[in-house]
Amino acid sequence: MKNEIWRKNFEIKRTHFQMATPALYDMMTLQNVTLNKRLLTEGVWIQEGYDNTGTYFKRAELRSLIDQTLEVISENPRKIDVVHKKTLKYNQEFFNYAKSLRKKDLRNLTDKELSIIYLKWTKLLIYSHGWALPTTWFIDSDGEDFSKLLLDKVKDVIKINKSKYNYAEVFSILTTPTRPSFAMKEEIESLKLVRLIKIDTQAKIFFRKKILKKLKIV
Repeated sequence: MKNEIWRKNFEIKRTHFQMATPALYDMMTLQNVTLNKRLLTEGVWIQEGYDNTGTYFKRAELRSLIDQTLEVISENPRKIDVVHKKTLKYNQEFFNYAKSLRKKDLRNLTDKELSIIYLKWTKLLIYSHGWALPTTWFIDSDGEDFSKLLLDKVKDVIKINKSKYNYAEVFSILTTPTRPSFAMKEEIESLKLVRLIKIDTQAKIFFRKKILKKLKIV
């Protein structure tokens, strides 16, 4: 391990080992969905309190994963479309299942019943997060290789057609989602909560004294 060069790939604020275990598992085991093989063999997750201060992979393996994923996208884009559609399906299943659990009184369930729920929840978490990781995270996580490739292609098309369009504006339009992503929906819902807290004096006091203080933000 000492002879290998490792590269920091990401860090996450306000997380815990419940996230670490399925995240590293899907990163290691679901590469074959896109590439039909595994290129990342090891990862190191560093946790300090409630923060993941860094997750590291071998540089050579990470670069190989990115380069070969770019090849698959260029040679077989339809395959990637299928992978992404299935990812959206898993994400919707995960959210639907999580919402259904809110209606259950977990206090009255047996240990076996709780275990079944936990295993299903974890499986959906792993699939929804990791099914398309090579093309949704890794491919642009070490120098924005995919974005640079797309930008170069836009420049070439504009040049060949002698267009007066600005390539940066065209790139921005082409890469803007046509509908809100799960992350955007989550942000909208979070802003709605912030608004409700701001207009409710009691909620504001409770949030500041109980939540923010516990998270050591204030």
